[in-house]
Amino acid sequence: MNTLYILYDHTCPHSDRHREWLARQEPLVPLRLLAHRAEEVPCRFPGIEAHLTPRELTVISDDGQLWTGPAASVMCLFMLEQHREFAERLACPLLLPFARTALELLSRDREVLAMQCLFRRSTDAELASILRMNSEVAAQRPHLPPVPVLLTART
Repeated sequence: MNTLYILYDHTCPHSDRHREWLARQEPLVPLRLLAHRAEEVPCRFPGIEAHLTPRELTVISDDGQLWTGPAASVMCLFMLEQHREFAERLACPLLLPFARTALELLSRDREVLAMQCLFRRSTDAELASILRMNSEVAAQRPHLPPVPVLLTART
């Protein structure tokens, strides 16, 4: 794999924040960030429209592999040197449903240190519980970001 294409919904504030954050990271391979509706998207990826979901990332490798949903969030993190180990952990069945929440928390730069601390000190079950609480808060208050207070590390 030489390039990873990340398609985002430019009308969604969360997707746009993910794009901005990903653009500032150190990737292991070049990342091409494209809006879902960019002119080159249907030309470069014929038939991709069927896989695009509003407010979600879609990830495509230059060799044709496609990731959507939580797997797309994991793949984005996997291609970042600083977050590869975290992505591998998020890929487990218990944590995979919360990959988007983890990406959301990481994309707020102030949460990165707390996430790294949680990653090192928490079991998968504890980490899943924390991510679940954040995703539930976000679902109850869709116009507001998840409450950062829920993101706390064990001592």
